[in-house]
Amino acid sequence: MADPSALVSSPGDPLCGAAVAAFEAFVAGDPIPLSDHLKSLGVDVDRLWRLPRWNDESDDGDATGEEPGDRDPLRESDQEERDAAISGALRAVHGVPAGGALLALHVWNLCAEEWEHTYRFERMLGTLHTFAALWNRHRGDETDLDSRAAGDAGAALARLQILEIDAESAMCRGDLPRQASAAADTLCAGEELLEASAAISDRLTPLREYFQVLAQARTVYYRALRGAAESAAAALRGHLDPLADGTRLLTEAEHSSALSPIERSELRAHRFSLERLAASADEEWLTVDRAEVTFVIPFGLNGRTPMDVVDALRAMDEPPVIAGVTGRAIRQSFQLDDVWAGADYLERRFEGAAVELPPVRLRHLDGTPIAEFTAELRLSQLGNHYLRLETEVHGADPHQMQMTLFRAEYGHGHINVECGGHIWDRLSEFASDFQTGVAERLSEHDTVSARPGRYQVLVALHELSAGTGPGRPAHERRPVTSGSDLLGLFGAQALLHPVPNGIGSICDWSRYAIDASQLLHDVRKQGDLVAATENSTVIALFGSPSFMIGTYRTLAEFVGSLDGLFSAWHDRLASHHPRVTHLVGESTDEQSIEALGEYSERLHVEQLQLHDFATETRSVLSLIHSPNLVTAPTDAAALSLLLRHAEVEQLELDFATKLRELLSDRIEVRIDAMATKLQQRIEADRIRQAQFNRGIVDALLAAIAVFGAAGVVQILQAAGLSQPAFAAWAVAAILVMAAVCSVAVFRWSRSGGP
Repeated sequence: MADPSALVSSPGDPLCGAAVAAFEAFVAGDPIPLSDHLKSLGVDVDRLWRLPRWNDESDDGDATGEEPGDRDPLRESDQEERDAAISGALRAVHGVPAGGALLALHVWNLCAEEWEHTYRFERMLGTLHTFAALWNRHRGDETDLDSRAAGDAGAALARLQILEIDAESAMCRGDLPRQASAAADTLCAGEELLEASAAISDRLTPLREYFQVLAQARTVYYRALRGAAESAAAALRGHLDPLADGTRLLTEAEHSSALSPIERSELRAHRFSLERLAASADEEWLTVDRAEVTFVIPFGLNGRTPMDVVDALRAMDEPPVIAGVTGRAIRQSFQLDDVWAGADYLERRFEGAAVELPPVRLRHLDGTPIAEFTAELRLSQLGNHYLRLETEVHGADPHQMQMTLFRAEYGHGHINVECGGHIWDRLSEFASDFQTGVAERLSEHDTVSARPGRYQVLVALHELSAGTGPGRPAHERRPVTSGSDLLGLFGAQALLHPVPNGIGSICDWSRYAIDASQLLHDVRKQGDLVAATENSTVIALFGSPSFMIGTYRTLAEFVGSLDGLFSAWHDRLASHHPRVTHLVGESTDEQSIEALGEYSERLHVEQLQLHDFATETRSVLSLIHSPNLVTAPTDAAALSLLLRHAEVEQLELDFATKLRELLSDRIEVRIDAMATKLQQRIEADRIRQAQFNRGIVDALLAAIAVFGAAGVVQILQAAGLSQPAFAAWAVAAILVMAAVCSVAVFRWSRSGGP
């Protein structure tokens, strides 16, 4: 620790020319010169750049050795890496005038840039927490008072950004009073940054002024946001008058020169929502008195067949432990309505085994309950496996319904998701870990991989009511009795719009538009309504008993589970692709029949596997579309309608196209080419062999013809030429002539002579 008596403030501008130029460029919106300047001081800027990135490839989720569900959000990536990177950077700038402040601005900008691209805040928060903590630990080593004050302001900026992220996370949790509280905390942090920057002397006037500009902008922004959240919360309780104050604060902030165009656009979105709430004061508002909400979170498994997977679960003696969660019971079959008793000629149907899980409880970070789900894992004989989460909703306003449907999105704010004694940050993370855990549990003998699909939210509306304005007590509301009635209510859009991937403003549901093409009218009886969107199915069968609604829910649940099946199929197709690419690009000895034959056989094996895969998928798809999948023709018609609105046929077409491309464009073309070359090589060898055989025969015939000359010798001998010398020369001449003629005729025959 430095001796306080040694602290001095040196006269003059302490920043070098390079630092001044880098800072001025940073203020003007170009962060690269500051990064280059820090790099020249020895800061590992590339290492710092990776710290807040959600998709940094060096981040290994298993590196910590922690069990799924036990991860601290601020330790999801390697905390030691954060400590080492930021400590190294602080050492590099130690003794450099305002070095800590410049480093703080660089880290703040890295996190701000990443914030624009993701709802995965943990790595950003970890980076900012680490910088603030390490600066506080090492600030005493800074002997220059102004550099220390500037570094303190930099740490205050990091803490402010932490609370800004928390405020957005609060908006994505959907609790307006908590959002207002988070905005108030951020406002206080902005005021603390103003106070910290005021301690910087005139020697670092540009830095002081920049910190103050940042702080003033945030105080303006979060003062307006706090007022907007408070007024919206009051409006949902039935007190609409505060909306005028909230709108006024937002309007004033929008016209503030302290804010950037991006910040003004965000406040404008909040203002539009508040104005829409105010305009709805005399409209009838929807209240969902009772509804059942089911999350179908599908996945597929590769490595074992669906039947093997189901049989493996059924054969277990006790409920499995998956992702650290011990199941409560194994069910040998699904709990389904008997409409699924149909079967095709192969006696296949939608059936399987299930694991009943402990309840899944959602809580705010302070422990306040949000919701509780019954949970079940279903493994299907068709391969459309899914995690099923179900809860009931009572007396919910449109805002509460939107947030209920939003719970499974990754963009949801950080909460506590508890199941079986383990904690996750989001419901989506729980589902992801659980799907991976299923694959690991089934990988005892074969490697099994899980491929997630898009989730579906199913909402069965049982009792609805309407009253003028928000917050009306039950006795002042009337029952809603038809689909057309529901569509005329303010707040219906929160139910009938697809679930967004993020929350853009306070009560942004108030400005949603309903796509009429996604509405199915009179599906069972006159006045019935079903909304089938990209990721939700809302069932409003007015006047129908619960068991009839339940039947329709199972149809929608089946359709919602199919995306995991297609995901697994695409994964299998992707696994074939590199093998096909390698085979097609592989070279072989085209002069060898054996090499060509072996290569062609390998191509045929891969082709056969793809054809078997295609046959398997077509068989499953034919069953999905078969009227025999369910028992009643009306249910088959309803299932067909839901399949069409879920665009399952488009999924099938996309998969079939990729499969056909892999087969036709790669394998079959290569097989045809190899077959042609193999046939050409066989024909060439046949011709060569035929020519060789012909040459042998012709040579033998030539030799025989020459040896026929022996008859001439016999005639000469009979005429008196019988000397021994004559006989020897005659024999030698005949042999030489036979050899020469045989060779000549053989070569002439091999060369293709007639």
